[in-house]
Amino acid sequence: MVSKSQERVEILLKASLNSDQSISDEIQSIPCKIEYTGPANIADFFHRETIGQDGEEATTFRGYLLNGTKFQLPAGYKLCVAKEQRNFGGEKRVFNINDKTDHFTIWEYDRRPSLKNPKQKALNFLKIAQELSDD
Repeated sequence: MVSKSQERVEILLKASLNSDQSISDEIQSIPCKIEYTGPANIADFFHRETIGQDGEEATTFRGYLLNGTKFQLPAGYKLCVAKEQRNFGGEKRVFNINDKTDHFTIWEYDRRPSLKNPKQKALNFLKIAQELSDD
């Protein structure tokens, strides 16, 4: 007997962009959950200020101070933003790739982005894996 958590699910990514095409200049990782999915006038409310020589930035979001750092993905990697098409259940999930880039900004509430952030840890694991595979 196969439990629900052990069922095989096929995930299909549909690229709507050319291999070298990117829609946005930047992708932001903000530590909050927003239920709204419509358009937003971000430019009027998300003002960034450079505060360090290493690309560190600061901004406020809904009254909270955010500290941010831009991260570059290792060569050969791309970060994709995908949106799931309507899922009717079953064994296949389909995602459309809406954007991609080779860098993004991580924002934190109460500290500078560091190795405590799971996204930055994942980037470091990619670098370690690449170094190990090069040997």
